[in-house]
Amino acid sequence: MKSASTLFLVFFISISTFSYSQNEVLRFKINTKNTRSKKTTYSLVNSKTNDLAFLVTDRKQIHANLFDADFQVISQFSFEAPKRKFLDPLAYSINDGIYNLLYATRNFSKLIVISINFNTKTTKTKELDFEIGKELYIDTIVHNNEMFMLTSDKTSIIIRTLSNDKNLETVKSFKVNENSKNDILYESNPDYWGYFWLQIAESNITKIDHRIPISIEQASTPNKLYKFNDQLIISLEDEEEDKGTLVYTFDLNTFDITEQIFTYPKGKIDDFRKYNSFIHEDKIFQLASSRKEMSFQIKDFNDKVLKEFYITKEDSITFKNGPIIQEGQTALPFQKRRELEAASKYLRKISSGDIGLSIVKVNNLYEITLGGYKQIQSGGGFGAGFGVNSMAFNTGAGTFVPVFNPTFFNYNSYTSTKATFFDTVLTKNLEHVKKEFEPTINDCIDDYMVDYKGITAEDLFFIDNTPYYAYINQKKKEFILVKFKTCQNNNK
Repeated sequence: MKSASTLFLVFFISISTFSYSQNEVLRFKINTKNTRSKKTTYSLVNSKTNDLAFLVTDRKQIHANLFDADFQVISQFSFEAPKRKFLDPLAYSINDGIYNLLYATRNFSKLIVISINFNTKTTKTKELDFEIGKELYIDTIVHNNEMFMLTSDKTSIIIRTLSNDKNLETVKSFKVNENSKNDILYESNPDYWGYFWLQIAESNITKIDHRIPISIEQASTPNKLYKFNDQLIISLEDEEEDKGTLVYTFDLNTFDITEQIFTYPKGKIDDFRKYNSFIHEDKIFQLASSRKEMSFQIKDFNDKVLKEFYITKEDSITFKNGPIIQEGQTALPFQKRRELEAASKYLRKISSGDIGLSIVKVNNLYEITLGGYKQIQSGGGFGAGFGVNSMAFNTGAGTFVPVFNPTFFNYNSYTSTKATFFDTVLTKNLEHVKKEFEPTINDCIDDYMVDYKGITAEDLFFIDNTPYYAYINQKKKEFILVKFKTCQNNNK
């Protein structure tokens, strides 16, 4: 399913167009022998120099290209790709000009680091002396050219970094919600694919890039991982305990960690049945619902309620901008989208599945989507790919992909579900304003690429909060990098 903010704009597509300022900053030839095979781009940003390395997988080869901050070429060469048993790279680090890529096999039985030296145009591969054992892989993030790998057991989260001698070293291990009787780090979803598939199915923390609109499916996952500047934030929901959102804030420079509990909203008619949250910078947005009522609260990091929006099933939803949308399987044949009017139908539909909310800040306005979804059962096996050559795993709550770039994953996260949601816009003072969503970077890229065919190896990343979109024109064998500056709706 497309992100809710994009869908809202699609409704006005017949009367709206987008204008934007974009600038092609880089174009170069790719030495590929096959113009039909799909390729994948990995964009590596040196946070200290703003040098850019683009690694393009091309079957058994990887084309490595290094440019400086002014997009002038520094070095280009090709090397042999790792064996197919290794998935997409988990993350990268940069040390003394050496670019290190971390790879793992499907069952994490082997991990390797490929070190790329652009000066000598050579690579070295080292197999790591590391066993994941009974831990579950969560994710790996990059901060100031260092990588941090997160794993968990049933009670703890472990954070490791790649040392200068190319070994994974533990920098922090902490217990999670010791008083809870539930394994909130695991998704209870038995699978028959074997041990690794069980691991992937049970890990239920989703990485979020708050600069990109996300689908309601991603927003509805109970546990989330965020990165804001020098902080790594993990939020966990424990509906069974009914206490609140558990938040761990990890300082990536000092390795200090703090724990907070943000109490859930209380029902005025009855107890709420569903909860979720979304963190954006210095605020936490919490949603609680039942078939009878819903509360949407915004709090500061002292658990103080700054604003609340509350409805019952008899109320009109005065703070929604536009209709309530149901997407996916509907009661009407061949109709994948319908509008709902009554709050009672909205509450009944979102409370029957997983609820969630997503927030993007645009021009000091909070663009918010509130809703929920139900997974459509369409048989077992592998989930659908997400536009890149990643291995995807069915989790029963969507699809898990070992994600090298969460920004592109968030941009391209569409699934097949039955979702119900509406949009709203709040000012920086949290007052509701009647206003359409601004076009997002998703919309601008879609509009920019509408006439392009034969495109592969797409990637989306940020440098100093400016979005860059990369792709390969298969026919011309060219790699193109586009910088997006602004994105506006002409219909205002």
